[in-house]
Amino acid sequence: MSYYDNLPSEVQNNIHHFISYRNPPPAFIDEYKIFLQDWKNKCNAAQWNGIDPDLSYDTHEIPFLQDAFFKHQLIKKYYNIHYSLEKGITWKRNKYRRNTI
Repeated sequence: MSYYDNLPSEVQNNIHHFISYRNPPPAFIDEYKIFLQDWKNKCNAAQWNGIDPDLSYDTHEIPFLQDAFFKHQLIKKYYNIHYSLEKGITWKRNKYRRNTI
C-alpha cells in the first residue's frame, strides 16, 4: 500500500485533477465539467462545441454554480439525463404514475 492509498478520498479526487494515478477520475468529475460548460453556453447563447479548456467564471458565478450542480443532483432522479462530450446535456422527463388513495 502506498502513501497515496492512505490519503482520504477528497484529497485523492483533487490529485486526480492533475495527475492520473491508478484509477481514472470518478464519473462525476466529467459530469460536472459538462454541466459547467453547458450552463456557460446557455448563458451566452452559444452552441455546444465540447469542453473549452480556457473556461472561466466570475467570482459571483461560482457559488451559484456549486449550488445549482448539487440541486441538479437532487432532481436528477426525475429526469433521464445523458451527458456526452459530443452533445452536452440532453434530458427527458421520466414518466411516473402518481398513486392516489
